[in-house]
Amino acid sequence: GSDILLNGKTTARTNTRMSLPAGNYNMQIQRTDYRPWQRAITVQGNSVERFDYPFLFPNNLVTKNTKSLTTAPIDASQSPSRRWILLENGVGGAFTLVDVNNSKKIATKNITIPTGIMTIAETSAPQSLKVAEWSNDNRHVLLEHHYDKTYEYIMLDTQDLTKSQNLNVALGIQPPIQLSLQNKRYDHYFILDPTAKTLGTNSLSNATVTPMLKNVLAFKNYGNDRILYASNQNAPDGQASILLYQDKQKYFIRNVTKSSTYLLDLTTFSNSWYIVAGSPADNKVYVYKNPVEALSQTTQNVLVPVTVLKVTNPNYIKFSDSAQFIVAENGNSFAVYDVQYNNNFVYSVNAPLDKPQIHATWMDGDRLDYISGGKLVVFDYDDTNKQTLMASNPNYNAFFNPGYSFVYAISNAAKTGDAQPAMQLTNTALLAPRDQ
Repeated sequence: GSDILLNGKTTARTNTRMSLPAGNYNMQIQRTDYRPWQRAITVQGNSVERFDYPFLFPNNLVTKNTKSLTTAPIDASQSPSRRWILLENGVGGAFTLVDVNNSKKIATKNITIPTGIMTIAETSAPQSLKVAEWSNDNRHVLLEHHYDKTYEYIMLDTQDLTKSQNLNVALGIQPPIQLSLQNKRYDHYFILDPTAKTLGTNSLSNATVTPMLKNVLAFKNYGNDRILYASNQNAPDGQASILLYQDKQKYFIRNVTKSSTYLLDLTTFSNSWYIVAGSPADNKVYVYKNPVEALSQTTQNVLVPVTVLKVTNPNYIKFSDSAQFIVAENGNSFAVYDVQYNNNFVYSVNAPLDKPQIHATWMDGDRLDYISGGKLVVFDYDDTNKQTLMASNPNYNAFFNPGYSFVYAISNAAKTGDAQPAMQLTNTALLAPRDQ
């Protein structure tokens, strides 16, 4: 129900199909009570281009307090379905679980890890508890509890606390063993031994580790057994090898400069596989399409990337929710690749990221967001249609409800007298009143 303007003239209304002469156009989408969305487009002869991602934000943002917080949360995270927001209230295992499925009736409940599950060190010993991963069942949360110079893993069952478990005990593991979810299942795990550099799997039903790979420095998985990893095996001095493990076979991708961290990601889009790999020391990351298929078609065992994303000392890479875009970033510097249209976008954002943020996050399949000047900033993948929204504390991400009709943020409440300012979880409507 929005107007589509081409070169300033109203041409149609969404949802529609237009046949246009080849040429350059300025396309704008407008709706009463909303900020316009626009971009310059080039229409090529005998081609079809689809714009299904524009998002209009209200002119006037109405922000309300969802829940007052007496102390600043230590951590905040959101389930994959976007229904649940988990606020950590203290190192003792106390949380607030917020249900944002019904924006008209937000439900909250306080939950605490049962006594005896989490090891509690002496009160004088430094402790920290953080969310490592949500399971794809949107119920279980893998927690890392660091205490007394060691750490343990806790599986928190947010719906039935009595079923929460200490995984160090259940699986018989001890530091420096690193644990992560296998295929996002709460009861299946990848086990990485950084000392022995071995990667294996186990589960709550079978704690015996099944070996998978050796000489693993870092890895990223897709599903149960497709793994992109950095290895020191047969790598030249000062370098690490990037390999892909697929169908129980290893495929060499390339060598990169040795580093303490590696940038690895992989996904599927439109029936094609894409992998991204790089080292911060190389100031670039490489993107490959269908690497196994490409290697089977060459006798030189050398892969050619579909693109190279160049960013000085990149510290973050991530596919968007739709998997159409991959971003490489370091602070204000971005490089984005559109896998559908084979386009690159390189830019620097003007508004700085508030500390302690070190990178932006994907709002959805097409937009990025971060906090600058104490407010949430949202922009399209190519740095267009930048919008400044409501107040938000940079220690926490902003969270969108399942329908993207509301955005939730943690912000500082107004200071009263000499008391320290409390925090509050706010909700801001992303629909104008007449559309709610």
